[in-house]
Amino acid sequence: TYAGGNTTVNGATRANVNNIDLNRNYPDPENGPHPDGNAYQLETIAFMNFADTMNFVMSANFHGGSEVVNYPWDTYVRAHADTNWWIRESKKYADTAQAHGPANYFTNVQASGYTDGFLWYEVNGGRQDYMNYFKHCREFTVELSMTKILQPANLLTNWDANYRSWLTYMEEALHGVRGIIKDACTNQPIRAKVYIAGHDVDSSEVYSARAVGNYHRPIYQGTYNLTYSAPGYVSQTISGITAVDGATVIQNVTLSPAAPQVNFTTASTNICGGNAQFTDLTGSATAWHWSFGDGNSSTQQNPAHSYTASGTYTVKLIAENCAGRDSLTQTNYITVTIPEAPTAQTVTACAPATLNLSATASGTVNWYSAATGGNPLATAANYTTPTLTSSTTYYLENEITGTVQHLGAANNTIGTGNFYTGANYNYLRFTATNSFKLLSVLVNANTAGSRTIELRNSANTVLQTKTVNIPAGSSRVILNFNIPVGTNMQLGVAGANGLYRNNAGAAFPYTINNIVSITGNSANNTVSYYYFYDWEITKPCVSPRVPLLVTINQNANTPTITEASGILTSSAATGNQWYNSLTGIIAGATATSYTPTANGTYYVLQTDANGCVSNASNSINFSLTTTENLHENATAIAIYPNPTSGECKIDLSNLKSFERSFATKIVLYNVLGEEVFSMKTIEKIATLTIKNQAKGMYLVKIFDENNQYIGLGKINLN
Repeated sequence: TYAGGNTTVNGATRANVNNIDLNRNYPDPENGPHPDGNAYQLETIAFMNFADTMNFVMSANFHGGSEVVNYPWDTYVRAHADTNWWIRESKKYADTAQAHGPANYFTNVQASGYTDGFLWYEVNGGRQDYMNYFKHCREFTVELSMTKILQPANLLTNWDANYRSWLTYMEEALHGVRGIIKDACTNQPIRAKVYIAGHDVDSSEVYSARAVGNYHRPIYQGTYNLTYSAPGYVSQTISGITAVDGATVIQNVTLSPAAPQVNFTTASTNICGGNAQFTDLTGSATAWHWSFGDGNSSTQQNPAHSYTASGTYTVKLIAENCAGRDSLTQTNYITVTIPEAPTAQTVTACAPATLNLSATASGTVNWYSAATGGNPLATAANYTTPTLTSSTTYYLENEITGTVQHLGAANNTIGTGNFYTGANYNYLRFTATNSFKLLSVLVNANTAGSRTIELRNSANTVLQTKTVNIPAGSSRVILNFNIPVGTNMQLGVAGANGLYRNNAGAAFPYTINNIVSITGNSANNTVSYYYFYDWEITKPCVSPRVPLLVTINQNANTPTITEASGILTSSAATGNQWYNSLTGIIAGATATSYTPTANGTYYVLQTDANGCVSNASNSINFSLTTTENLHENATAIAIYPNPTSGECKIDLSNLKSFERSFATKIVLYNVLGEEVFSMKTIEKIATLTIKNQAKGMYLVKIFDENNQYIGLGKINLN
């Protein structure tokens, strides 16, 4: 009406902004939903939603362009069950409008001023027929004026011609037969059907309103037998009810519940986690007593119950009302799986560390880096961590595999097709109404090679991938994708993949109720089926995730070493272990200080209270010649070959003691300062054979007759 602006009706249009005629946009009794081929418009939806909240008895809709009352049906050629009533009420409206309107008012379609809608012209998707058929209401159409946009000066004349007719029509909503329908046991209102056998057809019956129980049955004068019925109640027929034009018959009714015939159901008879929801299907009960098989019970009609232990349980329901009682026992009715969380011991290590963690569970252990969401780091009892330098928490769950189900085309023989060599990424589109695990799919490849299969959401975001070396021919690919709830998800693979696809023969949707439905493909047609046949899926049962803390300790100390008077001292007060960079660990050298017995580079590793060892970046080079007091005639000696594999010559010719012709002692020490060999010689060049000694550095000392050493050397035994 206000298409031309908020303050003018000039420019008004029949259609809305989407160019849709709203009076062809409703569900139609003859032609079903969307008779105009268009989606329901916002205006249409708003009115249908409003009508759902009410229990309208009578209604009307108004138009311009003619002057006539149009009564149902617009879509059926056959007459309405209450055609005689419609003619009576339409005639009242038209007669009154003609009597109070200007000359020839309400005569341009029919001299009588009223018409059967279909006989005038057929309308599909109009609101009039929608209200009559789908809402059990009485609605007709009033064409008010041959001029669609009436001049303001004519509005009062138009009002005066019609308002008496409107009031008379509205008053008729209280005429005929009406009353209140209640439950005989509880005296509470109920929604019941009011039906006249042999008369009502095409949804002409009416219903009482649930909140109050009131019903209204406008009807032509006469005597009728009215039947009152509701699910779970004994129907009641009251005969000889006489209706009079312009009068009201009050007929209140109480319906007795049928004796209960107990029935019930649950959302699933195989539940994970212990939470079950039961629904009573008895229909006429007023009291309930449930026994869940685990010692617990409930008096609610539709109880929720939490089992605390895995097992198979027998469920019993006793239901009763004022007419009697009944019971139903369903043996081994519901199977409950409650996976216990994995068990794992807390781990402590020193940084850096790569650890092999392990856990125990009744099913498969899934390892995660977060408390919720994400993809598993591993799916096994053991998990090897990357190199850890700080404490890290992992999260573990126990997954028990459920029943395996199959989905999709069984194989590629459903129709014609070929191995895909094009460049496009293609996929099957599916909707997951429940989370599940996609265990595997069947594929057919023209050549062996790696393919990367991708799971994407409706926004084309990659959620999970699996790169698989697929052999030539038909084979099964293990995916183990955890599929979340989502619409228009994708299972696809990049182009030039050489996988078989059908370009005909698909029969979408492929559905497993309450879990998943394969609905289409990337080609957006109804016949192509891409790559992935015979999906194996399961609805696993998973425990809550439990944390596993891996504590990583660090020893940040780097002990420093100082030397004074031939003694090395570490800055670490405790936990010292001395090392020679040439020979390695020095056994027994764990004190704060150490006196070297050999030349070399020395360092200390400190072990702290957590057992973690410091690094060895600080060291000190040490030489005995700089720390021991030699005899005043001490001389360095030459040793060759050096390194040696066990035999060498020691040149003593530089020692001044040989000038006095006395015996000289040669002593060999290991890195621990232990004497491992000694000999005496009077030769200036002595041959030394070293047997049964470990490889490493050895110190040679030459002593005179006073047992003071007068020569010094070092042998590298290799």
